[in-house]
Amino acid sequence: MNTFKFPSIKEVYNGENITHGDVFVFEKIDGANVSLRKEGQHLVPWSRGGPIGGARRYYFDAFRDFVFNKLAVDTSLYDLPEELVLFGEFTHYGSGHITYDHPHMDKMHLIGIYNAEGNTFLHPTESQVWIDLLHLDEKLPFVPLLHHGNLSDQLASSLLHRSRLSHGSCEGIVVHEYGSQFSEGVRMRKRYHPDFREVDETKEGADKYLTLRRFVKAGQKLLAAKKEINLDALLAETVRDVCQEASLKPLRVYHTLEKHRERIIEEVLPLFKKDKEK
Repeated sequence: MNTFKFPSIKEVYNGENITHGDVFVFEKIDGANVSLRKEGQHLVPWSRGGPIGGARRYYFDAFRDFVFNKLAVDTSLYDLPEELVLFGEFTHYGSGHITYDHPHMDKMHLIGIYNAEGNTFLHPTESQVWIDLLHLDEKLPFVPLLHHGNLSDQLASSLLHRSRLSHGSCEGIVVHEYGSQFSEGVRMRKRYHPDFREVDETKEGADKYLTLRRFVKAGQKLLAAKKEINLDALLAETVRDVCQEASLKPLRVYHTLEKHRERIIEEVLPLFKKDKEK
């Protein structure tokens, strides 16, 4: 089994001009982090937390159906080399995720391909070659490419206004810079649309990081990790996530989080009630 781990993008694109390197700007899709790999003669669908196996929860049924009844039909997906991992976002309904236009739902959107033997992310042009070879081009779309080339703060901001998958705004953008100077061949940075930000720059201390989107993300992480979702678990996951991102003490975050307790009960926990009842 290869050791690919879904990339966790912590760096934020802060608007500096990028006039060198090979820069691609993709729409940030609000879905479940998924990957697909081959082990022996078997295709193995993964969530961020590991192989989904036969578990019937969250988006797992829909993802399995997409892989085995759509993606693997009339393609050469079973010829996928074992060292290559297809990874992307799986759009699905519920659990606080954005609902995109119907043709784009319950579908994996490819971010890229990882070579587990070389410990490197393939360049988009090389990924496209593999998608063509496996005859997946009509069934496995890439996340929308918004721009290729030099990048500025003004251009990045303009790319946030319209999603290519719905009539609303983008959740955000992800900037990929490819080159041998970067670990694993690429540097990835993100920028959120203000409506979907996890950090509120108008606030200070722990309050800066305690946004509605972060609370929802905490619930989604618990689901993916097959953990119980209740108020205590969601608070603990939020604290863990904030402390991982910022240099704050857990007790301080917990104390500040207390004033958001009612909002989490009223606005966040109900988003996951349906998944809990399944």
